[in-house]
Amino acid sequence: MKNFLLFPLLFVSLLATSQNDSLVNGGFETGDCTGWEVITGTVPIAPTVPYSFTQTGTSTCDTSVNHVLVTGGNDALCGFPKVFPNGGGYSLQLGDGTGTGNGAARIKQTFIVDSIKNVFAYHFAIVFNDAGHVEAESPYFTVSIIDQNETAIFLDYYIAPTSGLDPNFISYSSGYYLNWTTQYVNLSAYEGQSVTVEFTSGDCAQSGHYAYAYVDAECVAPTPCMFFELSLTDVNNIRCDSSGYISTFVENGSVPYTYQWSSGETTSEIYPTIPGIYDLTVTDSVGCELTKSVLINGPDNFTQFDLDVNLNTNFFRAGQTTRIDLNVFNDGCVDTSGQLTLVLDDLVSYSSAYPVPDVINGDTLIWNTPSLNYDSTHFMPYVDVFTSTSAVIGDVVCFNVSIAPTMGDADTTNNQKQYCYTVINSYDPNYKEVYPKGECFENYVLDNQELTYTVHFQNTGTAPAIDIFIMDTLNANLDINTVRIVGQSHDNLVAEVVNGNTLKFIFDNINLPDSISDEAASHGFVVFTIQPITTIASPSRVENSVGIYFDFNEPIITNTVFNTFVDGIPHSETILNETAITSYDLNGTIYDSTGIYYQYLSSVDGCDSTIVLNLTITTTGLDVLNGVKDVMVYPNPIRNELKISVPNTLVNYQVEVISITGQPMFKGNNTSKINTTLFAQGIYFVKVWNDKQVVIKKVIKE
Repeated sequence: MKNFLLFPLLFVSLLATSQNDSLVNGGFETGDCTGWEVITGTVPIAPTVPYSFTQTGTSTCDTSVNHVLVTGGNDALCGFPKVFPNGGGYSLQLGDGTGTGNGAARIKQTFIVDSIKNVFAYHFAIVFNDAGHVEAESPYFTVSIIDQNETAIFLDYYIAPTSGLDPNFISYSSGYYLNWTTQYVNLSAYEGQSVTVEFTSGDCAQSGHYAYAYVDAECVAPTPCMFFELSLTDVNNIRCDSSGYISTFVENGSVPYTYQWSSGETTSEIYPTIPGIYDLTVTDSVGCELTKSVLINGPDNFTQFDLDVNLNTNFFRAGQTTRIDLNVFNDGCVDTSGQLTLVLDDLVSYSSAYPVPDVINGDTLIWNTPSLNYDSTHFMPYVDVFTSTSAVIGDVVCFNVSIAPTMGDADTTNNQKQYCYTVINSYDPNYKEVYPKGECFENYVLDNQELTYTVHFQNTGTAPAIDIFIMDTLNANLDINTVRIVGQSHDNLVAEVVNGNTLKFIFDNINLPDSISDEAASHGFVVFTIQPITTIASPSRVENSVGIYFDFNEPIITNTVFNTFVDGIPHSETILNETAITSYDLNGTIYDSTGIYYQYLSSVDGCDSTIVLNLTITTTGLDVLNGVKDVMVYPNPIRNELKISVPNTLVNYQVEVISITGQPMFKGNNTSKINTTLFAQGIYFVKVWNDKQVVIKKVIKE
């Protein structure tokens, strides 16, 4: 979502319409659409830009299926009221919500702005259903206001692909919805002049998916709190030699203002000494209240050194040169010099670097780093490498990077890292990555693992980007209070916290060149670390993507990265020490002599593993069990229930289910059914045995 007061952008899509002396029937309380122009339309089948609308005619409310007056009840999909709770008895549903065709709907009204009721207030709720179309083809909802010269005063627009990143939207089974929201537009500068208000909703250009909205509107007199605003004027992070600094600015309220910070201060500016999130509440003399949260960065250790290293790069393509950026910094306040080492993958070769490494030994590059502390400029060499022409799509290239010394380092877990990338054919320069990626297809990490997220962005437009900001809504399993920024491409970065769980990285006045005029300088990034909550359950899948906003353009939505937090990483090797009578059945293979055997398992979740069977065959004092081959474990894959079928000759048997990590999941006697609803996806081993024989079967939980 974005909304703007705009001057003097020419907005030419509106058609001439009749004029009312003041807003007529804004809330549809006449039981019809008197005062409004009801317009039918479509979304072009192959639009080149978002929010496209082609008018097909005019209609009346309840005659058009896309303009329906509602008098009560709840939305069938999302459950919120169809009528604005604090309004009258009517609202208008704009859009039919069926996904049939590529329909669009619009209403508009032109009226004279009153000298007293000079604030246009509109109330709305939105439902988006979308299957991931490109932005230009996606369902949308827009609001616009233009003056009598057809110059845009205000624009407010929402589109399906970005709704999942907006912290005000809520997910439901088929998409996202926004519950009733009110927006105020100050039109006092246009008193006595005519303005035109327009609401539009559009379905998917390819049909099948839709947007619809409920709208209500009125003109009201301004109230004391209506345009009360709080902004940050200056933010400085904590340094080893000085405290941080936050200053604020308040306007359009009634003085005096009262300030209350979460750290206890009661002034408009503060000097933080501890890194973290600082919350401010400002109240004016008539009780209007605003809040804002800002992240203050600072050293992790004031009494030791803590060297850290990160690697950032684009993707790798056969026969192409790729730049690798290294970032060495000291997260502590004790000055320390060191040695940076980068080991290249066999599929790439060294081309050049700046600065030139002090040592080049085959695939190993070594730099002697200057003395650093937290306040120092990061040591950031870059390396150009050439990917072999023999590399094929899907090959993996890995780079080992380390920073020494470790003796005396406050945290040695961040001194050595491995980064791996898949060779591809093409890529989007605006993307998100996470370190560590995790193990297997589910990207398993331990439940106390700190994650490092990197957001890459590039201005691929045709002019410099003046302001850029990034919205990152964090999963509830991540502790936002542990966020630390550990790398950034540009100095003018301010990080705010919105709605408690959304990070907003703001690069005001970044003036990022476009890729055509200066490709090398058109890139930027921000790197931050975050820890999981201490109560995270195992397994817990944590996804993350961001929206990157370049000036007033719609956001670019990045790829989604994910990790699965578990209390134990799946083992790559399982050792079974077993004794059996005459034979042993392991996953359908019969072994009938003493020895050591190996089975290699390829898993659907990417956790390929090896089973080592140390088998002893004996017949001493035991009878041979007949019908072992008739033991069946099904279905495979399993979902909610596992069934076990054994021959009648098998009595007094035991059943045990073990996860690939070695965790016991079930144990019972003479069991024929096991509820697997709570089992996580992955590989399990089902062991059926008595005192004569053992059968082990592998099953997969989808």
